[in-house]
Amino acid sequence: LQCRATGEGERSYLSSHAINSTTYASLMASEMGLSTSQVADVAASAYMANVGALRIKDELASKPKLTPDERIEMRRSSALGIEVLRDFRWLPSCAPHVAYQFRERLDGSGYPRKRKFIHPYARIVGVADAYDAMISDRPYRKALLPYHAMEIIVHETSRGKFDRQCTKAFLKGMSLFPVGSLVELEGSKVGWVVRANPEAIDRPVVKVVREGSDNLSQPYIIDTLKSCRVSKPLDPKSFALLPA
Repeated sequence: LQCRATGEGERSYLSSHAINSTTYASLMASEMGLSTSQVADVAASAYMANVGALRIKDELASKPKLTPDERIEMRRSSALGIEVLRDFRWLPSCAPHVAYQFRERLDGSGYPRKRKFIHPYARIVGVADAYDAMISDRPYRKALLPYHAMEIIVHETSRGKFDRQCTKAFLKGMSLFPVGSLVELEGSKVGWVVRANPEAIDRPVVKVVREGSDNLSQPYIIDTLKSCRVSKPLDPKSFALLPA
C-alpha cells in the first residue's frame, strides 16, 4: 500500500506522502460505507491536504529541531493550504476545509485553531496523514514500524484525539499488523502480511517466507485466524534479503 518517491528532500517526501495518505483515507472512507462520490471527494481532499507545505522553505521543513518561532511558521501550512485550494475550482468544495482542519484533534489539542468540531473528511484524512508520517523517516526521527504506528493511532483514539469510527475502519481495512508488515509467527515462522482479516484486527493473512533459520524456496500462505498467531512485528531492514 505504501509508495516512496525517488529523490531526496522534503518535496520528495510530500509527493509520496500525498499518495499514501490518499490511499489510506480512501480505504477508511470505503470501510465506513461512504458512497463512491464521497470516497472520491475524500481522496481528492487527502491528496491536496498538505499543499500548503509547498510554500514553507525547504531548509525549515528539513531541520531536525525547530525553535518556537519556527514551529509557528511550520504550522502556517494549514492556512496557506486553504488559500491555495480556493483557486482550484475543479476540487470538491470540502477540500479547503480538509486542508485547514486535518491537523486538528477532537480533544482540541491540534492546530491551527484547536477546534474540537472538525469536518468529517478532515477526521479521516487526519488519521491517514498521522499514520503515514509516523512510518516515514523524518528529519527529527526515524520511521516507526507500521505496528507501532498503529498502536499509537489506537492509543490516541482512546484519549479522544482521533475519531473512533475512522480508527475502527482503518483497523478493519489494514489490521493491527498492516499489509506489507514483516512479522514473526508462532513456531519461528517469518512472513509478510498480505491481507487483513476484518473479523479480527490482530489475525492477518501472512505469506510465510522463512521457517527457523531457513528461507523458503516456496513460500506459502497462512491465515492466522485459523492457525498460529502473530508473535511480534519485525523490522524489514533486519531481513533485507527475504522475498516479499
